[in-house]
Amino acid sequence: MPHAELFRITATQSDNVPEPVIQTNELDMVSTITWPRGLSVTRFDQQRDVQRFFSEVAAHVLGAACIVRDAETLVKSLYTDEAVQQRITIIAAASNSYSRVASQSISRLSDWQQVVRRSYSLRDQRVELPRITLPRNVEDRGEGRDAGDQTFEIKNHQRHERELGY
Repeated sequence: MPHAELFRITATQSDNVPEPVIQTNELDMVSTITWPRGLSVTRFDQQRDVQRFFSEVAAHVLGAACIVRDAETLVKSLYTDEAVQQRITIIAAASNSYSRVASQSISRLSDWQQVVRRSYSLRDQRVELPRITLPRNVEDRGEGRDAGDQTFEIKNHQRHERELGY
């Protein structure tokens, strides 16, 4: 079961690492991948290393963003029932196939500038939510106000979880 709504992965290239490295900060839900400049995802002879690293990245994301009751059973299920290994192979091979067809390793938005007919400005898509000021002390809670006034009750988190059946 996922418990995070956002997980960010940042990828950078470096001359200072001999093999790909992933570092995950579970508190911030961020992983940083440092990719060696000499390791090409499009070279067929390096596909096994790329696939192994993709599995490691998937494990980091799964471990940080999901609640897992029995990790061993889940992993067995993913590799037998969900064909994870085959899916990772397809992902790794896709860049190899793209390189053969397009004669370049990756595609960039700038590659498509010649076909752009119209531009659109970016829109701010944040929703404006009303702010509610919560009372900080007894006077602010409005003791003695009408019963119709809304008050906020601070609950014990553990008691609340028991009430919900967690």
